Amino acid sequence: MSALRQADAFQPVAQRLHWDPVRFRAVSLEPIYAEPQPVRIPELPEAGPWVEQMARACVECLLGLRPTHQLIRWLAPGVFEALAARVSANAHQAKPKGIQAIRAREANIYEVDDRTREANCTVFDGTRFRACAMRVREHRGRWLIVALEIG
Repeated sequence: MSALRQADAFQPVAQRLHWDPVRFRAVSLEPIYAEPQPVRIPELPEAGPWVEQMARACVECLLGLRPTHQLIRWLAPGVFEALAARVSANAHQAKPKGIQAIRAREANIYEVDDRTREANCTVFDGTRFRACAMRVREHRGRWLIVALEIG
């Protein structure tokens, strides 16, 4: 037994030095039901600025600077539940003080089909820059985030 404990496979795994409250990943597996005839509203917001605003808002939620319920309208149910669970897991962390304005850089938008876009942008969370990727889908005349990853 002592020979097994000394083997590399049984050495203790190094612990993470600290908890990263902003690192997050969620995908909604629930289907978004399409209307029989999709509603096309010409005032659908341009995807680029909308993605930047939502990326910033999600980072603010993860840092505890914004209530999660403000994003329920723009997140698919599975993504919202994962974000709310992560925010509650972060609740024991002290809220950051003296944070500079959280800001997002220009988003890159890729058209998957006429109702779906994939986007990425960079968000400054007050201490470092983070990559943010999301998939948004048109749902009832507005964008809905169906997948979100913040690194």
